[in-house]
Amino acid sequence: MIVDKWLYGEKKDGLELKEMKVKVPIEFHIKLHGLKLLKNQSISRSVELALSRYFTELEGTPLESTAAIAAALTEPLAPRM
Repeated sequence: MIVDKWLYGEKKDGLELKEMKVKVPIEFHIKLHGLKLLKNQSISRSVELALSRYFTELEGTPLESTAAIAAALTEPLAPRM
């Protein structure tokens, strides 16, 4: 698949974060809240990891190369101070 820079934007260093407001089904909200409580992982982090995996697959990268993302989903984050 050819990635259109106008559709997906030009690749940058990936360090800049943008905030956006979205509406999700209540089922997703409950699951995200569960991850927050059980894995000490923020909802923002869970969504970020899920979107990273989705876009990696969309770009045609084999699923095996997303092993780091999958590992990050199960790896607990350090508690926030």
